[in-house]
Amino acid sequence: MVVLAGCGGGGTVSTTPTAVATPYSSANAVAFAGPVTDSVLGSGTFTIAYTQSGSTVNGTWGMVYTTSEWLNGGSFTGTLAAGTLSGTAVSDTDGECNLTVSATLGGTTSMSGSYVATGCSDTDTATFTATAFTIPTVGTYSGTVTNSLVPAGGTMSLTLTQYNVYLTGSYSDAFATAPGYNNSNGLAYGIVTGPSSISYYLLTPSTNPGCPLILNGTLSGGVVAGSYVSQACTLNETGTFNL
Repeated sequence: MVVLAGCGGGGTVSTTPTAVATPYSSANAVAFAGPVTDSVLGSGTFTIAYTQSGSTVNGTWGMVYTTSEWLNGGSFTGTLAAGTLSGTAVSDTDGECNLTVSATLGGTTSMSGSYVATGCSDTDTATFTATAFTIPTVGTYSGTVTNSLVPAGGTMSLTLTQYNVYLTGSYSDAFATAPGYNNSNGLAYGIVTGPSSISYYLLTPSTNPGCPLILNGTLSGGVVAGSYVSQACTLNETGTFNL
């Protein structure tokens, strides 16, 4: 099994989005999410959330691509004036590309815009539209998981800190019938993609190198459940989770 770096190649992995001073607070943050079309990565969902002080905005962002199974996210800083939002989306996930973002707000309910990737070798551009939503509170989950390469199910736990729509932390999983697939304290990232949806990006620890996984889940009460696929890997690894 191999681990593939994201666009932009290597880089340091931060544990918190650098532009966000405190963890999640829904009281004064606005959030938007909606479809995005990327020249390299295809179709997916783009999410951004921020607070505003004067014309300065500060927050987090993320994008998840279903056609190429990719996830990126981190901190966002910029300006908002006369209905135009512009700024820099800095990646905090495993050396991915940063973005220069420009968008026009449709009042308080929507926005449309574009981005250009920076700091990486790819010539990567995209357009997106997004609708305002209320950020759900998410964080720590544990429960069951299946894997298409393992004959019996296992357990999984996710422990992440929430920064508006961006999450970062760790995960562990265990399969009693296939201990070679067990992972402990691997890096985990998350993107809130709507009022009842969330995606995760799981990286296996260096002690047990394997394929990164993209999880797409639905939030219902205190439960997150869905399916996952391996990212750009020689092994086609799929499964389900209920946490």
